Amino acid sequence: MNRVAVIGGGGIAEDHLRALQAHPAFHPVAVVEIREERARLLENVFDLAAYESINEMLLTEKPYMAIIALPHYLHKEASLLCIEHGVHLLIEKPMALSVKDCLDIQNAAQEQNVAIMVAHTQHYLSENLAACERIGRGDLGELLMVHEERYIDYFHQERPSWFLSKELAGGGIVMNLGSHSIDKVQWLTGQSFQYVKATCTFQEQIQGCDVEGSGFLYFETNHGVPVSISLSGYEQGQRQRTELVYRKGRVVIEMGKGATLIKQGGEEESLQYRKDSYSPLYRQLEDFHGYLTNGGSLTCDGPYATSVVHAVECAYRSHSKKRMIDLINTEPL
Repeated sequence: MNRVAVIGGGGIAEDHLRALQAHPAFHPVAVVEIREERARLLENVFDLAAYESINEMLLTEKPYMAIIALPHYLHKEASLLCIEHGVHLLIEKPMALSVKDCLDIQNAAQEQNVAIMVAHTQHYLSENLAACERIGRGDLGELLMVHEERYIDYFHQERPSWFLSKELAGGGIVMNLGSHSIDKVQWLTGQSFQYVKATCTFQEQIQGCDVEGSGFLYFETNHGVPVSISLSGYEQGQRQRTELVYRKGRVVIEMGKGATLIKQGGEEESLQYRKDSYSPLYRQLEDFHGYLTNGGSLTCDGPYATSVVHAVECAYRSHSKKRMIDLINTEPL
């Protein structure tokens, strides 16, 4: 089995470790976490070695692959260090704080022949996979528009403070959750974004917070399809809904409820994904394992993940300049 280290011991680390333990091709051997109590907990629960230093872990454990599950501002530094040691990488989204940082990681990986996958988990959720399969039949006609809504209590007390700093997180709800929405729409439609007009509001009631709490993003794809993405982190209840409107029907995805095809005339068909019952993170590992073993292509590779960060950067630029931004002809920040 391939030795894997998880770098970062936050909540998502436990999910990655459980998926690694379940997968026959991978063996989790180490976690890097600077909080001693948290490190000891993960060490005991998952029967692995805990380290404070990434470099020490790499020299001692010599992992085949590492999962970067650190705060956003540490992604680049940790990725480059792993690449120096020839370690393949699964990086939590966003890949990095900026397009420039993403490109630096990609260039270093190419020089060292290191594979990179970015954890855009929308590709592995059962509801989305069911919708993707149905859309893939190609019988719904022309795609007319897409609506995406994500409403959540973004500023809950358990959220780590670094999320509230633009310097450390790269932004607020648009960077953190909008990345999911941008990825989801690009993947399901098979199209990329060409134009964006965005408006954000900022959370002013939390001292030291300089990130946005809501964003309305209007995109047009490279095929001219209009896309609206509505994000709100103020306490209005939770909702995650995507609607893809075709000439011959609508595909509606609601997280926790499932996917539905609404046909012409109003008849509804429940969409189910029946290929497997694995967790999203297990499916993600299976995809990466297949690529590392057999080659081919990844839908969540470095260039694709960079396109998501570029779309976020352009949304922020649109809000700042109060105008539409052309993604294709706009240089990265």
